[in-house]
Amino acid sequence: MDSKHKCSGDDCIIKKYFSLDQCSFEEDQSFSASKACVTYRSHQKIIEEGEQVLGLYIIREGKVKEYKRLGESNQIVRLCTSGDILGFRGVIHLKDSTITAETLVETKICFVEWRFVKRMIQEDIHILQKLMVVYEEQLSSAEEFLINNTLLSVKRRIAEAIHYIQSIYGDDEAGYIDVVLSRREIAEIAGTYSEQVSRSLKVFEDQELIKMSGKRIRLLKSIEVDIE
Repeated sequence: MDSKHKCSGDDCIIKKYFSLDQCSFEEDQSFSASKACVTYRSHQKIIEEGEQVLGLYIIREGKVKEYKRLGESNQIVRLCTSGDILGFRGVIHLKDSTITAETLVETKICFVEWRFVKRMIQEDIHILQKLMVVYEEQLSSAEEFLINNTLLSVKRRIAEAIHYIQSIYGDDEAGYIDVVLSRREIAEIAGTYSEQVSRSLKVFEDQELIKMSGKRIRLLKSIEVDIE
C-alpha cells in the first residue's frame, strides 16, 4: 500500500452510493470520519479470500481482478474498473470474503467502514436496494461470461476472454486493449493453461485477427466469429 489519506470533496465516489449530498452536516461529518482513500501499487491485494471484509471498497481509479483459489491455480471471476464495488457480499452478509481482489495497475480505492455502512442501511432501506442494484449490474456481465464459457472449446474460451477484457477496459489511444495481462492471467479467465493461451494468440495473430506488441493485444477483427 503506497498511501492512505482522508478524502473529501463533493465528487467523492462513495457519496453517490449513499446520497450524502442530502445528508445533514452531522451525518456528513460521521461519514468523513469513517472513510479513507487508499492508493495501492500494482499487483497488491486489497481483499484476501477467507479473511473478514472490514468495509465497503469502491474503485475510484484503476483496475482490479477478483479471483478464487482452485487448488494450486486461480480462477478470475471478475475484472473491475472505476466505480465498481469490491467485497460487497462479505459486508452485506457479514461473512469472510469468498474472493481475493488484487490490483492490476496502481489503483485508488475509497473505503468506508462497515459500522457506517450498517448504520446507513438500517436508517434507509433504499440505500441497500440501491447497492444491490448496482452490484447486480456489475456482476451480470461477468456471470454471463462464465456461464456461456462452460461448454466452449479452449480456443473459443480464450477468444471470449479477450473480448471480455476489452469490454471492461476498452482500447488505448494506439488501439490496444487498455490493460496488460500476462498469459497466465488470460488463462485464469478462460479456465485453461498459459501455454494454450500462447499457442492460441499465435494462431489468432497469424490469422490477422489480433496484433501483438509484447503482452499488449490489439483486436483487428471479432475473433469468436472467425475461428473454427
